[in-house]
Amino acid sequence: MGNIAIPRILALLMDSYDTNRSLFDITDSEFKTIHIIHVNSDKLPQQIEKFDSMKKDEKSCIFHHTVDEILYEHYYNCIKDIQIQTPLTAIAISSRKESLVEISSRLRKDFNISMGTPLPTAVLFVDKYEMKKKVLAENIVTALMSEAVLEKGKDLIEKTGFPVVLKPIKDTGSKGVQIIQNNKDLELQLNEILSKSDQYILEQYIDGELYRVDGCVENRNLQFFAVFYENPTCYEYFVNRKPMSERLLKNPVTRNEIQQLINAIITAFNFSNGVFHLELLKNKSDGKFYFLEIAARPGGGAARKLMANYCVDFNVQMIRLDCALKVEPLSLPEDLHLGSVSIPTPNRNKNFVFDKVILPDQQHYTTLYEIDSPCSGQVMNEYDAVSAYFSSPDEDKVIHEINLYNVEMKIVKTDSGDSFCGSFDQQNVMNKGTLISKNGDSTFQGTFYNKSGNKKKGEWSFHNGIRYKGTFYENGNPKEGHLEHILTDSDDPSRKKSFRGVFKEENIFEFQEGTLFFGLDKFKGKFFNNYPSEGTLYSTTNNFKFIGEFQEVKINNKVKEDDLKKKIADKNFFAVIDNLSNIMCFKKGKLIFEDKEFEGTFYKNGNVKEGEIIFTNAANTSTENQELKYEGTFSKELNFHRQNGIVYFKNLDKFKGSFFPESNSIKKGILTKSNGEKLEGKWTSDGSFTAIKKY
Repeated sequence: MGNIAIPRILALLMDSYDTNRSLFDITDSEFKTIHIIHVNSDKLPQQIEKFDSMKKDEKSCIFHHTVDEILYEHYYNCIKDIQIQTPLTAIAISSRKESLVEISSRLRKDFNISMGTPLPTAVLFVDKYEMKKKVLAENIVTALMSEAVLEKGKDLIEKTGFPVVLKPIKDTGSKGVQIIQNNKDLELQLNEILSKSDQYILEQYIDGELYRVDGCVENRNLQFFAVFYENPTCYEYFVNRKPMSERLLKNPVTRNEIQQLINAIITAFNFSNGVFHLELLKNKSDGKFYFLEIAARPGGGAARKLMANYCVDFNVQMIRLDCALKVEPLSLPEDLHLGSVSIPTPNRNKNFVFDKVILPDQQHYTTLYEIDSPCSGQVMNEYDAVSAYFSSPDEDKVIHEINLYNVEMKIVKTDSGDSFCGSFDQQNVMNKGTLISKNGDSTFQGTFYNKSGNKKKGEWSFHNGIRYKGTFYENGNPKEGHLEHILTDSDDPSRKKSFRGVFKEENIFEFQEGTLFFGLDKFKGKFFNNYPSEGTLYSTTNNFKFIGEFQEVKINNKVKEDDLKKKIADKNFFAVIDNLSNIMCFKKGKLIFEDKEFEGTFYKNGNVKEGEIIFTNAANTSTENQELKYEGTFSKELNFHRQNGIVYFKNLDKFKGSFFPESNSIKKGILTKSNGEKLEGKWTSDGSFTAIKKY
């Protein structure tokens, strides 16, 4: 008999897929089965239909799985379920999110999959602090940096002077980046991020021109790279909302200089296979290229589309390299000069309903071949833009027309000052469409009640990361659905909060009954004043489960009304669970740990008060005097420290009496042995015994 071929199975972690090529074509039909793991999305049905049409034959299989959010634990559990049926051969990603780069590498490590970027390398590409440490250690030219604490920041400024740059270590798109000009602003900003200073770095400010480099590496060799000159910088584009032009650079001297720098980075990062998006600053004072940052993912922006028009698609190459397949031949036209200009929305902190593009006289633009703009009525967020694409053999003409180009976006306004685009009923009341608040900090997409015009069903998102999807009461307050706080890449996953269930009609986002998720923990049950009232609390963080009633949190009506107004103003609907001690004020029920179970009542501070503890691991020990159970009262100050009660031992002995609260050891009482003998006495805190009476 010949060798039986083991079918190859691929798991693809996906949050975007921009190519029309089938996955079987991209992967050279190497995989018989492909498991696509999507982030839960309303677009999923269309994606499924698209992928199901990509099967190479009737015997090939595409399976679809969803995760609620981009968190490692969600993907781990999904892949663990897949592994039970069919062991995976490869894990690849189709995304421009850096968080998925690290997650996929962790998954490969945990499931023993050798191909793909190893975890230590992935961390260097995601964590800007570790990234810059490595670059500085390898003597690659870059800005000096320090941790985001005051003393080290002052040390940095002594060397570099002002300004300095404060940036998150894991965010993208210049989110959270601030340019600090003086000591007063430095102290102010560092105090604001004091609780999470380990998530930021301080960097020397380099006054320079921005260059982006996209490329791919195979077996430690640079296979292809494209250089684009960007003007102005990403910071000016994303933060100050200035139009950005991108122009393909062909100067051989500049390309050679950048290639040497890329090769040094490949060696320093031990980068074997994958795609990269590199950003460099050309210092205006010394003319040198300074390393800014690098990511192991495709770049975004208009340059991505410029290259994709010529079949240079780094998303496709990323999937292939993750599957240990060779890079496809890539090239850009030598006889054409390519460029683009992108105009962002006017304000990063507001969404807009797009109306139309008004262009200057078209005769000025002989090299303009395409305009990429939203449809009328489409909501535009901070990452959306109107983009125009230019191409010509004449480089000077492309540069000239890019510099001339401009667009104007208009907002559709209602009488209330809110923006609405959609359909109206016969009474001219909003029926279905998109509504953006007057100040632009919230967007609702969905249907409206005919009589009142209030929200009925849809998605309501706020610019601070809060999003609600579900139904509404006729007064416009949420009724039943999913409220969540969307995290950025730099946020700690343990701060993730969401609620699925029913809300009370009287107050906006007041929980009635459902499941509250906070980090890796969750509570399922009923609520009072947005605090748990009765139900089950599962704590992965502290490794316990509680089933029962919680202490009632009484709130003065005036305080509650003021708090509600503040919550609405701040859009902070999860303020109540910022302090986990509010969640864990137990009243009566069962508390289950890995090694013990308690059932009974609790003090108001959350410590156990009176009840029964069963030591569940006692049966597995060989110690005969091991405690099996305790019934009685407990200290108010020291949790699980006994006061007065009965202890049952594995050897069938039992003790009834009092205990030392500090040490939790026996103090005074009667010990009844399994043979019926009784011994009354006192114990000292160090364990010595004084007999009083023997029965």
